[in-house]
Amino acid sequence: MKPVAVRERLLRWFPETWRARYGEEFLALLEDAYGEGRVPLAARVSIARAGTVERTRAAGVTGTFAAPAQRLRSGSQVVLVGWSLFIVAGAVFSKFTDRWRGATPSSHRALPTIAFDAVGGAGALGVVLVLSAAAVVFPSFVRFLRAGGWSAVRRPLLGSLAAAGIALAASTSTVLWAQTLNVQERNGTLVAYEVVVVASGLCVVAALATLTWAAVSVSRRLDLSRVVLHFLVVDASALVAMMVVVTTGTVLWWTCEALYAPSVIRDGLGNGIVFSSDVAPVTLLAVMALMVTGLVAGLFGWSRVVRCRRAALAGE
Repeated sequence: MKPVAVRERLLRWFPETWRARYGEEFLALLEDAYGEGRVPLAARVSIARAGTVERTRAAGVTGTFAAPAQRLRSGSQVVLVGWSLFIVAGAVFSKFTDRWRGATPSSHRALPTIAFDAVGGAGALGVVLVLSAAAVVFPSFVRFLRAGGWSAVRRPLLGSLAAAGIALAASTSTVLWAQTLNVQERNGTLVAYEVVVVASGLCVVAALATLTWAAVSVSRRLDLSRVVLHFLVVDASALVAMMVVVTTGTVLWWTCEALYAPSVIRDGLGNGIVFSSDVAPVTLLAVMALMVTGLVAGLFGWSRVVRCRRAALAGE
């Protein structure tokens, strides 16, 4: 690739407003620094990092450059991204915990049952919160489309629909195949089935990622009223609370089963793929990593939302 093309691609790391204002100066600076030669890898990494920082500032994710309403909206979007990680973690956790009650002694079943039910209940309520936010924002989306906004969001929406269709087809095929297999074949003895389950799961993860991307891409273009923004503040706060409940419940269930029913941990999905453990299997470690990452993102987004809301109230 020619040096000029490479430098123009590097410029794309920065947001559109930044490119319009500083793009020519940026390209001239690269020309002065490197002439006709290649831009070193270290410089490319530095440019990518700086461009990413500028994008987060322009989007209102960090800093105070964007308007308060935009920062509030971006904080809610970060909470949504964090929740999407919880959906993936919850799906894996649900599969891992198949038939755990029967393998847990009745004398030690009460506490993990409370924890497990709390995880399920908080997860369901979290889905309701996300759907309620979508319902509140939907009228603004319709107005946006009527005003000719389809071309701006066509790519992420069509991409998310295609990914969702593929994930649905893959999941349906896997479920239909599972109905033809016995218990042993569905739990590790049939390698082909395990491969298909993993592939189907990856399709679902990809669909979730594209749906989240589409939601963020669409919502940042919508004109939301003050009432809707206030609702998003409340909704984001409740969603973060559900993340805390899910994470706490998962840790409590895991601790109880490791202490009183280690066979549940040892025989869980994925244990033994990298290493085997009846205390800290790789599957639950991955689940917890997703939850912690999602919770950190959720708390960060929530803190942005709360601060922006307080600033808006102080300015009224």
